[in-house]
Amino acid sequence: MKRQKTDGLDRRISYRLTKALGDDGRADWLDVRERAGMSRTLWRWSQRRVLLVAGVLVLAAGAAGASTGIIPWLSEAPKPIPPTIYPICKANDVQAKLTLHQSGGSRELSGSIALINTGDKLCALEGQPNLSLTGSGADSARLQVEMFSPMAGRSGSAESVFGSASRGQTLLGRGYEPPDKSAVSFGWQNWCGRDSTGLALRLQIPNGSDFTLAVTKLPGCVDSAKPSRLVLERANGAPPPLGPDFPLHPKIFPAKDGEPLVAEQGKVLHYRVALTNTSTIPYRFGDDCPMYDEIARSSGRSVAGRQYVLNCHSVGVVEPGETVIFAMELPVPNETLEISARGELYWGFTSQPLQTAPFTKAPIMVKGYPPEHWPSDVYSIFAPGTQNVTFPPKIEEAVQAATSGEAIVPGSRRALLKKDEPGGPVYAWVTVTGKLCAFFHDVAGCHASEQYMEPLFVDLEGYDSRGKSEIGGFAQDRVKQVDMVVSGEPIPVKVENNTFYAEFTGGENVTAVIATLSDGSKVRVRLHSAGPAGTVPIG
Repeated sequence: MKRQKTDGLDRRISYRLTKALGDDGRADWLDVRERAGMSRTLWRWSQRRVLLVAGVLVLAAGAAGASTGIIPWLSEAPKPIPPTIYPICKANDVQAKLTLHQSGGSRELSGSIALINTGDKLCALEGQPNLSLTGSGADSARLQVEMFSPMAGRSGSAESVFGSASRGQTLLGRGYEPPDKSAVSFGWQNWCGRDSTGLALRLQIPNGSDFTLAVTKLPGCVDSAKPSRLVLERANGAPPPLGPDFPLHPKIFPAKDGEPLVAEQGKVLHYRVALTNTSTIPYRFGDDCPMYDEIARSSGRSVAGRQYVLNCHSVGVVEPGETVIFAMELPVPNETLEISARGELYWGFTSQPLQTAPFTKAPIMVKGYPPEHWPSDVYSIFAPGTQNVTFPPKIEEAVQAATSGEAIVPGSRRALLKKDEPGGPVYAWVTVTGKLCAFFHDVAGCHASEQYMEPLFVDLEGYDSRGKSEIGGFAQDRVKQVDMVVSGEPIPVKVENNTFYAEFTGGENVTAVIATLSDGSKVRVRLHSAGPAGTVPIG
């Protein structure tokens, strides 16, 4: 199961909103010039006639723009900007602070190690740290440290907690700056060793920094036969530093009738942005027009977001107090949205090169259409009136991570399959956009109708040649039997509440899952490929 990827634009906006928010067709003169240059010459033209006609075309286009006072929108995506590479922090210029938190009733701990740059220059960290337990009682239990949890993505040799110059460093924040400090988050479970006031976590960073951080809480003991497991997430870096104030302040115009703008599923949102020079000196755009971000949000999640280049070449100088109005367009994807919901539209210059240009926002209405199918059409576990189940705090966190804030249909919280497995029970829920989401053995994700309308789909495929292989997923009501092909032989597995799950010892090769339907036909999902691509009829 894949966690929905979170968006880089969302993260940038989340930070910049905290800091900065206090409170139609393409037909510009460049387009006209391009068309004139590409038109075929049917007879010989003199150079004078060419210049004369070109001048007339430019004047005509300029007159059209002047008549509306609105600069047309430019459909130009920005070119990729290589990331800024910062020097590596010196060992003595880094401080660390450990924070541990235990949710009520939970035996697990969540924690973070804040890292602060105390030097006088910007610096970053790279590479993989080493985390170990030291002090009195440290040797009373084996500590297993993992660098990435299933929620953050599977670990890989090319990934590291602090990243790299080519794959994104971790820029450290400063203690006196307003943004949150850069930090490494982790989860810790199953401590069956001795409790001791002398226990400490030792963090060693490739730059030479070495910290011993006193442990004030310990996770509860779940299974003394297993090691204590500590899982590090990818480090969060501080945002880029702020530069000089930018004098052009934006404002989004509302719809003509005074009502909120409407972001409609599968259509383009047209609106206008005014830029006002709030300084006392004229402002002139450079040779390269700046980039801007636009994003529509509703119910705590992104509905649409794009990045474009501002159509600034015809603006010239913006005098003090002068306002320039630009036409804007934001395509809204055809992904299912809530039928009707309030939201907000954000607009602002991208952090490069205008880092402190403020964002502005305006209310919008988000209009969507109901999905063609709902999970309740094929899974009886989602039938209306099914008893609501309250999720534990850990599952609530998984819900938020999997849905990115997407609303859950009231009454749809229910446990699907309770098992006495280390991973716990299987939970599932339905979102207001018709998605089926699940928390399945420490892995969370959501699925649209093209997946759950299949008779059978695999939600978890954890093959391990030495340890325990786990295979699980969901089956429609019409599925009467599920078999897993192990070393060429079909083995039946239990189907309960539209959910199937099986474990196999290391070395057993599970190559497919086969479903027998109520009409006697069979379908198969192949495993250990680039990923299950849907069912294939067989037999």
